[in-house]
Amino acid sequence: GAITVGTVGDHEVAFLPRHGVNHEFSPHTVPYRANMWALRALGVRRIFGPCAVGSLDPQFGPGTMVVPDQLIDRTSGRADTYFDSGGIHVAFADPYCPSLRAAVTALPDVVDGGAMVVIQGPRFSTRAESQWFANQGFRLVNMTGYPESVLARELEM
Repeated sequence: GAITVGTVGDHEVAFLPRHGVNHEFSPHTVPYRANMWALRALGVRRIFGPCAVGSLDPQFGPGTMVVPDQLIDRTSGRADTYFDSGGIHVAFADPYCPSLRAAVTALPDVVDGGAMVVIQGPRFSTRAESQWFANQGFRLVNMTGYPESVLARELEM
């Protein structure tokens, strides 16, 4: 299947290429709900979801590893919940796992913090959009950081 399971150190890990094995899914067509559900069905308890981003902050040059602390959803039409009915409200003020963030930001040359704006894709933002995002205080722009994070939260991962 699309999920590869193995061991890293003393941790069992599962790798799921969000865009598909052959990169067949554009950012707006990634099956986010199915992906998170499949990982949960395997018993995954935590998600580390690295992704390519664009920098809106001149101090983040190519190759800089940044661990965002917030996200701003500027996507549309993505299936972003498992709770289509009922009175379920999921806390999401801090969208990322604090212990995973702490573990990664403790590594050398990793930048802690910054708000990441998630755009619909597959097109990149215009210069005007990027300037507007930067003026809002967003430091990174990306296409896949949402809805993975909220779906993982709903599944208590």
